[in-house]
Amino acid sequence: MASSDAVAAVVRHKVIKNLFMSANLPGGGFAAPVGLAGAVGCGLMTKPMMSRSSALIAALALTALLLSACVAHARPTATAASTCDVSKDGRKLGATYVTALSATKVSCTKAKKVVKAFHACRRAHGGVKGTCRSFGGYSCKETRKAIPTQFSAKVTCSASGGRRLKFSYTQFT
Repeated sequence: MASSDAVAAVVRHKVIKNLFMSANLPGGGFAAPVGLAGAVGCGLMTKPMMSRSSALIAALALTALLLSACVAHARPTATAASTCDVSKDGRKLGATYVTALSATKVSCTKAKKVVKAFHACRRAHGGVKGTCRSFGGYSCKETRKAIPTQFSAKVTCSASGGRRLKFSYTQFT
């Protein structure tokens, strides 16, 4: 009886092996026939089943997700400050020298007009050494470093809507 059990086990093993090989899927996975889920204990191993079309759809979805994240991150922000060139007209903006100017949500042309208006306001409130805290909808903060014959200042002016200017200037006294 023991030999017939051994023969039956070998036959069962070969049948199960043939069934698994015939159920080989194009994507490389194997599908277990119904009712043979316990056949794995016979020493046969199965790969996880995923068809090529499912893998392709998953890869495309992941690629689309990554690309959308990259595009969203690469968009320029509306609040990025632009540096304005003052090399040619730095002496025409109201101070002895305007040495640097950056603008946020304001064009460089408009920013230069605001700087000129700031210096007109400053001179109207104390002459060459005067200060200006607000004018034309802008409020300004200024820090100065001075020696007896001149001072250098850094100014930040802000207005509604996130408009902001930062500039530095030198004024001979």
